[in-house]
Amino acid sequence: MKSEKVKIRGTLVAAILNNFDAVDNSLETMTNSAGSAMKEMEIIENSLEFKLNALEETSVGIFQNLFHSDQMGSVIDFLTNLLEILDSITEKIGLFGTLGASIGIAAFIKSIS
Repeated sequence: MKSEKVKIRGTLVAAILNNFDAVDNSLETMTNSAGSAMKEMEIIENSLEFKLNALEETSVGIFQNLFHSDQMGSVIDFLTNLLEILDSITEKIGLFGTLGASIGIAAFIKSIS
């Protein structure tokens, strides 16, 4: 009977040690997975789509901080119209034309002040 208990305990110890190997393997896999996930997230964070979404979410937060709900619709409509005009202008005259026009407008406004 005593040798049977020793044998059972030996089997239990062996099972525990084998399970520790499995735990160790699992921890190593998790560590490697975390590193891969971080690399993937870096790629995603550097994407244009991610950056545009971050810009959009930040601007929504700013609008919510600055304007009441009833004002927000009017402000967004105004800015949308303004951006559509700017989009139309930049589409027609390009980057350098837009920069030149901006400098001219800024100089005009400064001369009025």
